[in-house]
Amino acid sequence: MTPDLDNIFTIIRSNPIFLLLYMAYNAVLKGLSLWRAAKNSHKYWFIGLLVVNLFGIPEILYLLYFSKKGGVQREVLQKNIVKSKVKKAK
Repeated sequence: MTPDLDNIFTIIRSNPIFLLLYMAYNAVLKGLSLWRAAKNSHKYWFIGLLVVNLFGIPEILYLLYFSKKGGVQREVLQKNIVKSKVKKAK
C-alpha cells in the first residue's frame, strides 16, 4: 500500500470514532439520496446510487444538482392538474 493509505488506516485503528462518523455520514447521505430519487421517480439514479459507493460523491451530486429537476416539474404539473379540475367543477 501507499504511505498515504497506511496513514489513514493507522488513524482509523487508533481512533475508531472516525470510522463510525464516516459510516453515519455515508448512511444518512445514501438514505436521503435514495429516498429523493424514489420520490422523484428517477429509476436509473436510484439503481446507480444503490450500487455505486464512492465516498458519497454521487449522492452529493444527485442531491445538489439533479434531484430538484424532477421534483419541481412534478409539483408544477400537479398544481396545474388541480387548477384544471377546479375550473371544470365550476
